Amino acid sequence: MSNTQYRKLALLAVASLGSLASAQSILLTNGRVIAAVDGQVPGVATGILWGGSGNFDNPVIDASGNVLFRGRMIDTSGLLGVTPLNDRGIFYGPSMAGLQLVARGSDPAPTLPGLTLNTSTSTQVGGSPRLSENGNLWWCAPLSGSGVLTTNDTAVFGGPIGSQGVMVREGDQLPGAAAGTAMSSTFSNLSQ
Repeated sequence: MSNTQYRKLALLAVASLGSLASAQSILLTNGRVIAAVDGQVPGVATGILWGGSGNFDNPVIDASGNVLFRGRMIDTSGLLGVTPLNDRGIFYGPSMAGLQLVARGSDPAPTLPGLTLNTSTSTQVGGSPRLSENGNLWWCAPLSGSGVLTTNDTAVFGGPIGSQGVMVREGDQLPGAAAGTAMSSTFSNLSQ
């Protein structure tokens, strides 16, 4: 495992520490491994592993110790259907055993019947998911399907785990603005 992968893994395992030296010693005695390169990905077929370039994005953690992050999956057999349109997912949980898949590229878009979380050129779900102190999630994704145009092809999804829905979609009416004034930003990643 490379130094960069180790640091990202340490970030997934440790919430908030003062220094890297402190993080390394606390990780050895109190850390929890949430995900590791070449480990089995939860919620998908056996044989789909964590890996690929940019395998883990920066995680966030809530007050209960649950971690939320985007991870990349690989299929070393080439038989399990992992493609550039579905090789990333948003994951949430307190431990490796409790980690669950929230959303994956090419999944049906929550509360948007007939639409999926991908485009023909996208890496699917956004890489900067956010988590509130009480466990509500927010994440972005591109959309494809009937009626999707470049003016409405991204959305922010959120809510409690197991109850995700559209929070705002590109092209929606801008709240408080004159009728017909739409959100014109692309929602690809949430910023801090």
